[in-house]
Parts: sequence; structure tokens; C-alpha cells
Amino acid sequence: MKNKTENKFRSELRSFFGLIMLNMLAVFGAIGLGIAVSVTILIQGARSGDIFTPSSALALLGAAAVACGAYWLIQSFDLTKGVTNIYNANRHPPKGEAGDVAITALMIKMTALYRGNRPLIARMKVLGAISGVLLILLGGFLIIAELDAIQSSGFVLDNIDHLINGGIAVAVGVAGLITARYFSLYSKVWDARMEEAAKIEDVLRQKLEGI
Repeated sequence: MKNKTENKFRSELRSFFGLIMLNMLAVFGAIGLGIAVSVTILIQGARSGDIFTPSSALALLGAAAVACGAYWLIQSFDLTKGVTNIYNANRHPPKGEAGDVAITALMIKMTALYRGNRPLIARMKVLGAISGVLLILLGGFLIIAELDAIQSSGFVLDNIDHLINGGIAVAVGVAGLITARYFSLYSKVWDARMEEAAKIEDVLRQKLEGI
């Protein structure tokens, strides 16, 4: 039973660590995409002599993506650091009884980390889904627009940039939807555990009060 619990904890920890890393990659991807889209559109506007074009709205969207991504990195720093520390400690635990104590301590730390970051994880679920859909729409718009431009005017070097940016936007959007989905699944499991722990704490408190 003990080994089964430890194996389940380690499996969940590895999965959650991977999910956090995927979330970070998605954020960095959104930042990189925002910079690329903004710079590309501004350069094209400077070349044409007219930076106030309908496509300049995409440059503003790119700037907003950079700002939101930077904000999100700051907000999720403690969670990322905490999960990374627990994950690294789990990779090389001591042997024997000391190892059992270490695993138990990590379980307690993981529970405390989740409890302290429940509001942030809840926002991750919502914002991940919203940003994922928006990025997929943005990427699809860029790809369709460039394919249409290629069909009507022929292929030029600038088409490559927009197609690449569109592909990145779709990929990052899909990653955002995946992380939102799995954060939701983890939240359900950990919320149920928090409720059970609260019930146990209440029973223990009542017993202590009755002594």
C-alpha cells in the first residue's frame, strides 16, 4: 500500500511538473510570437510609409500578448519554483526509513503548495483556455491571409514569416488548451483531497475538544 501511494505521488508529481513546464513554454511562445508579430508588422509599415493600417491592430495584439506573458511569468514564479524544487528533491531521495520520511515530507509540501496556489491554478484554467482559443484564431487568420496573398500575388519572402508566426500561434494555442484541460483535472483531484483533509482535521479537532 505504501509503495502504491509513493508511486502514485511520484507519477502525479512528474505529470504536474511536465504540465508546469508546458505552461511556461506556452507563455514564452506567446511572448516570442507577440514580439515577432509586432516587429514584423511595424517593419512592413515603415517600409510602406504607413504604419496606421488595419493590420496594425495585430501589432497591438502582439504587444498585449508580450505584456500578459510577462505578467503571467511573474505571477506563476512561486508555483513554478515550488514544483521544481519538490520535483528535484524527489529525483534523488535517500534510502530506507529516511527515504520514507523524505517522501512524506514532499507530499506535505506538495499539498501546502497546491493549497497556497489554488487561486492561481484556477486562473490558469480559465486564462489558458481563453488564450488558447484566441491564439488559434490568430494563427488561423495569419495562415489563411498569407495563403490568400500567395494565391493572388505570388510567393514572397515575407509570406514565410507570417506562415511561421501563424503556425507558432496555433501550436501555442493548442498547448494553452492542453494545459487548461489538465490543470482542471488536477484541480478536481486535489480539491477532493483538500475536502477529505478538512474533514479529518474537523474530526480530530472535535475529539481533542472532547478530551
